[in-house]
Amino acid sequence: MDQKISVIVPIYQVEKYLSKCIESIINQTYSNLEIILIDDGSPDRCFEICDKYASMDKRIVVIRKENGGLSDARNAGLAIATGEYISFIDSDDYIHLSFYEVLLGLILTNDADIAQCGYQIVEENQEFTPPIRKDLTIEDVVVLNKLDILHNLYNLNYGDTVVVWNKLFKSNLFTNLFFPKGKVHEDELTTYQILYRANTVAITSKKMYFYLQRSDSIMGQGFTIKSLDKLEAYYNQIQFYNDNDLFELKEKATKSLEGMIKATINRVIKSNFENKTRVLNCLIDYYKMNVHLFSIFPSPKKMKITRNLFRYTPVFIIRWIYKVVNIRRKVEY
Repeated sequence: MDQKISVIVPIYQVEKYLSKCIESIINQTYSNLEIILIDDGSPDRCFEICDKYASMDKRIVVIRKENGGLSDARNAGLAIATGEYISFIDSDDYIHLSFYEVLLGLILTNDADIAQCGYQIVEENQEFTPPIRKDLTIEDVVVLNKLDILHNLYNLNYGDTVVVWNKLFKSNLFTNLFFPKGKVHEDELTTYQILYRANTVAITSKKMYFYLQRSDSIMGQGFTIKSLDKLEAYYNQIQFYNDNDLFELKEKATKSLEGMIKATINRVIKSNFENKTRVLNCLIDYYKMNVHLFSIFPSPKKMKITRNLFRYTPVFIIRWIYKVVNIRRKVEY
């Protein structure tokens, strides 16, 4: 195996974690790497750390740019990547020292376009060092076609499937495809398109990516107005599946969107951010606007009643009903 892998690492305010991330990459058992470190306008010492490692390892390329968010930084890395394969590593996480050797081996052995491994969540204050195994035999390999892997976005395999950082991709999958700038849930907005371009995906459940759970990270901050990007992701998926005649996947994405809107209404009611009432009104109106879409597929009688409630009931009454239901739940609890 001598194919070049471009490793794209977006970096922003991770001074405390960055060295561990970079060292897990530069010390890989597979060495033909192009390591692209993108300092996304980080106000701390991240750029100094990047420069230090670049002076030590000629495989490292450092880009410093104005802050544009995770998607923009990934796109900047894609714009200069020259490898036959692409990997995205978040800069507060780290990887097993055999991460690339194993994933590239899975791709070549199974003639796959993408390889995927399992991941382990590591708490911020947890000291964890991944075990070093000499035996790289991977026995639990599953090879899926594009439709099977897309269905995994709507079942218990969702968490492993939707993210990009536990995967190795053939670089041609990203031709004219970019992450949406300024969005959170960028993986939900992008991964389904990448998976659709792949003929086969080789998967192992072996945990080789170590995801740091931080309280101050974007995903660790609980509900914010940016969380609504996930609704856009599901709506885009519905349109994408419809355009490509993937009607079973369209049904699953539609049901996911409906459930997500209802869950989001509850989350907003329980939250304390500004303009709460306006956001609730917009969410309820959004549900009303898409009732026709949800009603296309067979549904239980209770679900039909709920939809009619949304369709014909004024917004302020629906708000009141949700609040009453939540109060009752608290009392029962």
